Amino acid sequence: MTEEKHLVKRKSKQLDLGLLIVTLVLLAFGVIMVLSASAPSAFRQEGDSFFYFKKQGLFAIAGIVVMIFMSKVDYKIYSSKLISRGLLGIAFILLLLVLVPRSRYYKK
Repeated sequence: MTEEKHLVKRKSKQLDLGLLIVTLVLLAFGVIMVLSASAPSAFRQEGDSFFYFKKQGLFAIAGIVVMIFMSKVDYKIYSSKLISRGLLGIAFILLLLVLVPRSRYYKK
């Protein structure tokens, strides 16, 4: 019985390489698509074809850092109602922030 618990515990700490590869491939594909779609308009508006690509790349790197940090957190901590509802509230606030326009893009 104790050997089974030890094996399960040890196995859960291992990195899921397949999931990591799929995530990184999708991330790279998305960043390349941003470059492909926005290069002409970025050059016209900002004078730099890679403006949006650089911004998206920085957010992709930040996302990878957060992903690594969150992979180290024990998932059982989310079973607390306070923490799960707090994270849900933060997610709703972030979703609402998407709807707030930036005045810089609405030049007259």
